[in-house]
Amino acid sequence: IHVDAVKVGQKVLLVDDLIATGGTLEASSRLVESLNAKVVGICVLIELSGFDRNEFLSGRKILSVLQF
Repeated sequence: IHVDAVKVGQKVLLVDDLIATGGTLEASSRLVESLNAKVVGICVLIELSGFDRNEFLSGRKILSVLQF
């Protein structure tokens, strides 16, 4: 991520096509937060249930369109 991709204090919505374990979204969140911006939510098209998600995403708002 470029250092000028977000501004300090900016609110960010992460959008992805798929979430299973949440590893990609965790990494993305950490990158955004390393630039002192705030991830306010996560939106995905497909959520695969039955996977253990790490605790990092447990407090995040996650909206999914489809769940399998």
